[in-house]
Amino acid sequence: MSAKVNGSEEFWALVVKCGPDECWVWKGHCRTSGYGHFTINYRSYRAHRLAYLFAYRHLGRRDIVRHSCDNPPCCNPKHLVVGTNKENTRDMLNRGRCNPPVGMRSASSKLCDYQILEIRKLAGMGIAQLEIIRTLGLGVNQSQISRIVSGKTWKHL
Repeated sequence: MSAKVNGSEEFWALVVKCGPDECWVWKGHCRTSGYGHFTINYRSYRAHRLAYLFAYRHLGRRDIVRHSCDNPPCCNPKHLVVGTNKENTRDMLNRGRCNPPVGMRSASSKLCDYQILEIRKLAGMGIAQLEIIRTLGLGVNQSQISRIVSGKTWKHL
């Protein structure tokens, strides 16, 4: 991401700026994760990354922008700090935010709980994994079905 300020006026118009030390809340589009998103030149960016970039003019492509306030929609540059994935994970663990979403609560899940139960039922009846995919019309590959059947994934069911 370059340090261009294209779109900065439109961006900041979507931020509710409170006191200088308070969270500045993103009022634009948010994903289910709670993080705001803003599009520049047909590319979507996380709002807090853009807030950091617009405020400090420098951000490496692989840099992680962390919230010191643990508030995903916050765009106050004073609450944002650059770090590594390791530091971000350590923050998550130290601050008690380590309950990862599982199963249907996962934003990346293509399957529902009832489909997992059906997959395991059919596999238990001896139906081949590729046939299960065809029968249920699933948008996953055979290796994913194998992990479901073996219990490596969807352990909570």
